[in-house]
Amino acid sequence: MYFGNQVNLLESEDIQFLVVNAQHMKALPGRKIDVKDAEWIAQLLRHGLLTASFIPNRAQRELRELVRYRRSIIEERASQHNRIQKVPEGANIKLGSVVSDIMGVSSKNMLRAIAGGEENTETLANLAQRTLKKKKARTRISFAWLCESSSAINDQNHSKPHRFPDRTN
Repeated sequence: MYFGNQVNLLESEDIQFLVVNAQHMKALPGRKIDVKDAEWIAQLLRHGLLTASFIPNRAQRELRELVRYRRSIIEERASQHNRIQKVPEGANIKLGSVVSDIMGVSSKNMLRAIAGGEENTETLANLAQRTLKKKKARTRISFAWLCESSSAINDQNHSKPHRFPDRTN
């Protein structure tokens, strides 16, 4: 509703107003030149030819705005979750096939350990909590490629695993 601010101002001053659909006005016969528009619209209103558009009350408008904002936050959160899952899969770490929630406590701990340079599959599998503990074998298999590829890269470069800088902003 692009006229929301104006509606709020007019309502706060107790001014009666009428919002009309422009397409409906154009369909009515009559003059349509800019100079005479105001007179023409006033005549249409006096003769009862204009029908008001529905404008929800202030409480409904505020609720709609909150619902839209909530929906956008939920969509953004889902997008972030998908990105977080996509990054390890790009490194062939199929954590999503082992854990049911990539943002769960176990998977967050595992991802932090990987980002910190941890390569031992047993150590990574031991970070599993609750029901994921039953899947330790599958978890180790998911991390097996990480250790192999990381060792090969380190042998070629003779360097430590890359550590991501902490960003605090």
